[in-house]
Amino acid sequence: MTTPEVILKQQVMDYLLRLPNSYFWQNDSFRIAGRKRKTKYRPNGVPDVLGCVDGQFVGIELKVDKNKLSSDQIIFSARLMSCGGKYYTVRDIHDIQELAKINGWIDGT
Repeated sequence: MTTPEVILKQQVMDYLLRLPNSYFWQNDSFRIAGRKRKTKYRPNGVPDVLGCVDGQFVGIELKVDKNKLSSDQIIFSARLMSCGGKYYTVRDIHDIQELAKINGWIDGT
């Protein structure tokens, strides 16, 4: 059975991979529930999708239903944004399409 999280990941990745001037990839920890892999060199809370678009580093956390960011994800997002990166939480394909328009990743047509 394909879960809503997997469907959302596939939709978002398919969309992002078609954007011009960008490079996105899935973080290898997608759907590893309850497994803490924090080390000196790898923090917990890394978003599901990472990438770069028009020279901007971007992290995208995928959430379905009423799921919320964990404390580690909140900390990661704050650190990323304090360094000039962008961090977004996406709940459906329309969210990522709207982000692409708002941020100028596409021309809106």
